[in-house]
Amino acid sequence: MLHHEINHIFEIDSEELHIDFIPKSKEPHLAFHWIDYNRDALHTYKIMPAPSVKELLERKLSDELLNCWISNF
Repeated sequence: MLHHEINHIFEIDSEELHIDFIPKSKEPHLAFHWIDYNRDALHTYKIMPAPSVKELLERKLSDELLNCWISNF
């Protein structure tokens, strides 16, 4: 059986959403967190799937891309 996933990464600026607000997951085996988008956060949190999503975030921080598609399949 093959499993596939699609990951979306959004950069937002909101008066209503704050770093300390933890989104409630509808699936008990999943956890979601808002993280401050910086290099320290990329090394503090376990960002999955690794390495693809973490690599995209690192490339975005270094202004190497505006948008991108990547696959590990």
